[in-house]
Amino acid sequence: MNSDRPNRLQKRLYSVEDAAIYLGRTAHAIRSLCYSGRLRVVKIDGRVFLDVNDMDMLIENSKISYDY
Repeated sequence: MNSDRPNRLQKRLYSVEDAAIYLGRTAHAIRSLCYSGRLRVVKIDGRVFLDVNDMDMLIENSKISYDY
């Protein structure tokens, strides 16, 4: 086995269920984020996927700082 090659490809598109695991939410909560427009979806052949870059952007845009 060539050690210069990665063992697995990085996944870019996630199912709703996998996106829920990635974001630590329920599938219902992910669907709510999609329906509200806070999280965009990718539709391919009638199937719905979520782009990992959009999920990461949601995380970054949801960060806040508390000033004490």
